[in-house]
Amino acid sequence: MSKLTYRIEDGIGILTFNRPEVRNALDLESIGLLEQVLGEIARDETLRGLVLTGSGGHAFVSGGDLADFEQLTTVADVTSRMVEKMKANLATLTQLPVPVIAAVNGVALGGGCEIAVACDFRIASESARFAFPQVRYGLTSGWGGGPRLVQLIGKSKALSIMLTGRTIEAQEALSLGLADRVVPKGGTLPAALQSAREIAIHPRQAVSAILQLIRFTSDGLKQAFDLETKLFGPLWVSQERILAMRTFLEAKSGGKG
Repeated sequence: MSKLTYRIEDGIGILTFNRPEVRNALDLESIGLLEQVLGEIARDETLRGLVLTGSGGHAFVSGGDLADFEQLTTVADVTSRMVEKMKANLATLTQLPVPVIAAVNGVALGGGCEIAVACDFRIASESARFAFPQVRYGLTSGWGGGPRLVQLIGKSKALSIMLTGRTIEAQEALSLGLADRVVPKGGTLPAALQSAREIAIHPRQAVSAILQLIRFTSDGLKQAFDLETKLFGPLWVSQERILAMRTFLEAKSGGKG
């Protein structure tokens, strides 16, 4: 079974994170597959929109697969094999000439929330939950999510979310501007596809031009992304992070995760 699936429905691409047994967490293999699929999407000149969602009904993406990432033991390893690859993947996502919609059908935690905030729109299930819990594990965001969150909801709100690591329910996400719309459970994919189709009726070149204009106006994040990468590596190899992660993984294996 592929860890990612991709299909096209009426000109709209549907990319599904497909590891429901681990709440669609991304391991290193998934990150490589995502690079391949996004490359294919970027080359498709007939595509009119893209929807991202998760399989299983309970999770969009629960973040990175922390157990798999434990093999990354040096700053160079974690930077080159994980952080920079996901930053590049999300850079590709944000440069696509079509609108990108996250159908957040469940939890979007850590890296999953970073993926969601890289999309143009976020349609959340009423059961969706968002969080940037990295601080609990001695980390910061690593995939561009911190700078993008500030851009999306403002400095103070972003600081509150990232410094506490707290969980945000769907309605609060809507009020914060983290979600654009909340729909009943099971309705995120149909709602996202409908939104994509409403945009797709307009000329593709005009849609692409507007996306370029608005994204450029709200960009200017390169320095923040570079700083995020620089900060993440040393935190990853720190004793605080190692001990926090060990505690988390032991609790998870004991049935508490």
